[in-house]
Amino acid sequence: MSKLFKELYDRSPAFLQNAVLTGYGALLHRERYGEGFARSRELLEQSQWYSAEELASYQDEQLRHVVKHAYETVPYYRRVFDDAA
Repeated sequence: MSKLFKELYDRSPAFLQNAVLTGYGALLHRERYGEGFARSRELLEQSQWYSAEELASYQDEQLRHVVKHAYETVPYYRRVFDDAA
């Protein structure tokens, strides 16, 4: 927390401090349990029943996605992959 924000918070009346904390709590809740959480939970519920072949296929797909992302966004990995090709 920045020094200025802490000073403003400390000098604010209690009702305003409560409002700030309520808003911050809502942001944390959305971050922790929002759409990303729901997608992850859904994937876990489905993937627990994957066969070995389905799991291997899913892992391969995800690895390809990560490698593609690394190649497209990180110059170091682009050079390494290009040199290896």
